[in-house]
Amino acid sequence: MILLKVDMRTLLHAQKVSTAFHGTIHTSPALRRKLWLSSRTTAAEEEDPKAKRMLNPFILDHRRKLYLKGLYLWQNTSAAAPKTCIVDLHFASLQHAMALRSASWCEMVVVQQHHASIQWSVGYYEGGKVKSVGFMFPDGPPTLGLLVDALLETFVPGHGQAEPAGKEEGRVEVAEEDGA
Repeated sequence: MILLKVDMRTLLHAQKVSTAFHGTIHTSPALRRKLWLSSRTTAAEEEDPKAKRMLNPFILDHRRKLYLKGLYLWQNTSAAAPKTCIVDLHFASLQHAMALRSASWCEMVVVQQHHASIQWSVGYYEGGKVKSVGFMFPDGPPTLGLLVDALLETFVPGHGQAEPAGKEEGRVEVAEEDGA
């Protein structure tokens, strides 16, 4: 399939050519993986807590458009310590996170080589401070939309969205700290 040979940006634009292109892209497992719309790894690879994780390069390259003030992947590579992975994702404001909810970015997986032990810190800046909440997602890699919904459900009274799969049992803590 020729669409597998084009870069991610071209493939995203190709969806707008016709409904046939859009349908082909969204129903092809290989194209969905290329666009980070589904996991790029096998279940066995995701079970390996030592596997190298990586952030979605498209989200990383466009973090300013997404109003992400912080997007970091922390991986412990020390042989002496247990392997840990923490992902920090912080929006410039809660309003920016809310505005993103209906965008197509929300369908994208944020980190590949998902593992249930990955700790997620999702938050926003308000008055020079970071308000964040921690989660773990044991049921699979979260999309940007799932992370936005988790943030809004925590900080917006009456947000009213359905609980993301695995969210309640995976909640870590709500924190407020001085922004850097």
